[in-house]
Amino acid sequence: MQLIWLIPTITLMAFGCFTALAAAQTTTGALLVGMVWIVELVARGWFAYNAGKYFLIFMGSLMPDHPDLFSNYVSLSILTFALLFIAWVLLRRQERFI
Repeated sequence: MQLIWLIPTITLMAFGCFTALAAAQTTTGALLVGMVWIVELVARGWFAYNAGKYFLIFMGSLMPDHPDLFSNYVSLSILTFALLFIAWVLLRRQERFI
């Protein structure tokens, strides 16, 4: 059961790191991650059956028999690696944070 939350948790962490480094404020990253969490929780039915099904964080735990679950995990993994790479690039630009 805990492995179901691995990819969504890492995706939210990558999004938080990216937004915190892009805005140069940790509060912005935390606020946006919380907003994504709440919006996807409230609108999970819309996300599951419309274009947002590839980015629904809760699909693995709430809808384990959904036919698009594998493509959801693949798209979340690609998004995670992309956000972590961009966050790494932003982190190397140290002059923004001095």
